[in-house]
Amino acid sequence: MFKGASEKLQAEERATEVTPAQESATRSIWDGAKHTSYGVGPSTPWGRAYDSYEFAPGILFYATGGHGGFHLSKGRQAEISPALRVDGGWYEEDVEYARVVVGFPSVFDGRWKEDARAALKNWSPDAYEAFFKEEIPEGQSYIKDGRLFKERNRDRFLARAAWGDWYEQTPKGFVLVYAEKESTGEKGHFLVPTEEYRGGRPKVGSFIVDEARHERVPDPGLPTTKNIQEVRA
Repeated sequence: MFKGASEKLQAEERATEVTPAQESATRSIWDGAKHTSYGVGPSTPWGRAYDSYEFAPGILFYATGGHGGFHLSKGRQAEISPALRVDGGWYEEDVEYARVVVGFPSVFDGRWKEDARAALKNWSPDAYEAFFKEEIPEGQSYIKDGRLFKERNRDRFLARAAWGDWYEQTPKGFVLVYAEKESTGEKGHFLVPTEEYRGGRPKVGSFIVDEARHERVPDPGLPTTKNIQEVRA
């Protein structure tokens, strides 16, 4: 009786064992970093920090109410590769963090390094190519592909802003597109069918206006044509 119960217990224990892969997947990427919480923390480019995580001496991540990022000490700043270095030693969390992780691979675990290398390639291709001494093929970097798109279409009107037919000067079923030519700086406004506009925007780059098909209209005097912040359609 005890033998059977023991075998059943061992089977249950094996079923609930956590494999190294599962343990790694559930472990926080912040594990191993020295965590400090502040009442009024140190000043950062993004405001006062309320938390910090020290991954190694001189390599700290600061979190604020709205943003965050890494800060490197003077020694670490001198140590990191010039190809990855950002003046001032602050590396924000969305893009520039990747420079720190790639620059100090022994400090971070595999999940950090995998994400950081991909981020560096996608958003900071010049730094990636300079550091790894390899050229990024087309289709593997959003920023580099965007530059290629812009260069290949520099003599064409590329959309910079758009207003759907919710706007009073846009006819029903159309999008009013403000576009510019990179080569000449020429600007213009065009009417593009809504479905064509929505289906014609590439993953990288912007909608290309066809001067032969899309009706050109007078400048409606919209203030955003002088200071474009976003595309709406």
